Amino acid sequence: TTQARGCLFVENEASYGGAILTWNSAAWLLNCTFVSNTSSLGGALYAHDRSPVVIANTIMWGDSQPEIYNGNSTVWIANSTIANSGGSGGSWNTGYGTDLGGNLDSDPNFLKQSDPYG
Repeated sequence: TTQARGCLFVENEASYGGAILTWNSAAWLLNCTFVSNTSSLGGALYAHDRSPVVIANTIMWGDSQPEIYNGNSTVWIANSTIANSGGSGGSWNTGYGTDLGGNLDSDPNFLKQSDPYG
């Protein structure tokens, strides 16, 4: 199981999952920020082949779209800000995973979007 806590993923690039690729493996992403990552599938995360992934208190914004590519995996998301997620409730983008509540789809207003290091 991969665990990332309090991590900053910035300007990474990959064919699948700009910052993280899970392949039949579990991941916990807690209190992390993903910004300006690039991939053809999953700017922040590519969850593939039955990968259970928990995302909580995390920001995924400004990465290539979609932020999360869910390829036959189980992804649970809570209290996170994720671009194009629709936010918790009726507008939730189910392609990202299961909405556990408290999710937002609103610009986190980083100090300088062009310079994520601030």
